[in-house]
Amino acid sequence: MQDGLLTVSVIGELDQSTAPDLRDVLAPSLAEPTDPILVDLSGCDFIDSTGLTAILDTARQFRDSGGQLSVGGLHGEVAYLFELTGLLLPGSALRRVNRSEMGAMS
Repeated sequence: MQDGLLTVSVIGELDQSTAPDLRDVLAPSLAEPTDPILVDLSGCDFIDSTGLTAILDTARQFRDSGGQLSVGGLHGEVAYLFELTGLLLPGSALRRVNRSEMGAMS
């Protein structure tokens, strides 16, 4: 954690075998979601529906508790899936952070 921002970096694949690990890492922050959380997907080269669901469910829980979960580092097929599913549309529980914002946050 740096300056009140928790950054969780996903490296490799986020799928049915690794999504529970992401949930486990983020779960303690749900108790008091006062600090913003950034899920950095710049190192993620594959994400399936289980990974998308893990991120969206956690983002909804944070939003409902007054917190904010953002995703950054979207690229290639990972970015395409977020766009295709509409998970980043206005009103969504998720917020997309671009590269310049990620740099300013760290």
